[in-house]
Amino acid sequence: MKKTSDATLGMHILEVEITTRCNLDCLHCYNRNHKNIDLPLGKIKEFYNFANKNKVWTFIISGGEAILHPKFDEFVSFVKKNPHSFRLVLQSNGILLDDKIIEKIRVFDVIHISFDLTSDVRKQGSGNFKLAKKLVKKGLNCYLFVTVHKKNRHLIDTMLDLAEKNKIPIGFNICIPVEKLDKNLLMSRTEFMETEKKLVHLFKENKILRYSSPLTALFDRSKSGTWQGIRGGCSAGVAACVINSSGELYPCPFFRLSAGNIFKIPLEKLWNESDVFNKIRKRREFNEPCNSCEYLSYCGGCRNRAFIKSGNVQGKDPMCYKSEMLF
Repeated sequence: MKKTSDATLGMHILEVEITTRCNLDCLHCYNRNHKNIDLPLGKIKEFYNFANKNKVWTFIISGGEAILHPKFDEFVSFVKKNPHSFRLVLQSNGILLDDKIIEKIRVFDVIHISFDLTSDVRKQGSGNFKLAKKLVKKGLNCYLFVTVHKKNRHLIDTMLDLAEKNKIPIGFNICIPVEKLDKNLLMSRTEFMETEKKLVHLFKENKILRYSSPLTALFDRSKSGTWQGIRGGCSAGVAACVINSSGELYPCPFFRLSAGNIFKIPLEKLWNESDVFNKIRKRREFNEPCNSCEYLSYCGGCRNRAFIKSGNVQGKDPMCYKSEMLF
């Protein structure tokens, strides 16, 4: 797959949201949709084969709740018959993972279980430590994943303590504004800075599985300097993309700006030629202060936040705290 613009990476992560069906209605979900839309099984297989052919590193199956896709069992059978070279990940809220389904999902290399302790966010419950421990006991590679927002940021230590006591890996990301998000979940600038600082340090201390954010480059002076091409920062549209169940191609699950539809234009063509992706990859054309920032190669900011704030994917990330770093 050819490289484009300033991008130095190929497609490393391909996520496919195979259905909008879900047994929950989480207020922080980027894909809340009350219509049942299923990506055809033929297309799911096509992208699976595409990932193998193009040496994609990670292929993610998500939703909605992916196991509610009417032909999920057929996809599992397909995977069993067609070995893969990538890391195959299933994202699930965990609620429907009974013993029968657990046996089916052994074809996945990693099981990602979403988790939240705030009942008003996850209206019907959540995947839990008991389930995660059960999966691990049965030999599955499983971890818990938390979307941090205004209503659970004070529970980070509690969730981490529970994970450590139960010997279950746990990872975090920060809630990013999307169209259908409950705005009451968004943190203030100060809350965002404090939360990101905490998660960065927890990751550096190897206490959490992972935490990724383009602005974390600001904590490492070795990542500053003259422009060296894209070396890090957000992978959305640069090394990763996501396809929803209607066929729309997005830079990332949170950034719901379509680069085109795979039912009309082949995935590879969209990846190489999409105007949306190419603008994201041209970091040196970003607006100030991003354009002249010494962290540009390793940061680039969040393009979703920039777009929501200014309507421009090359705009300034409004949450950047470089000028306020006192730690």
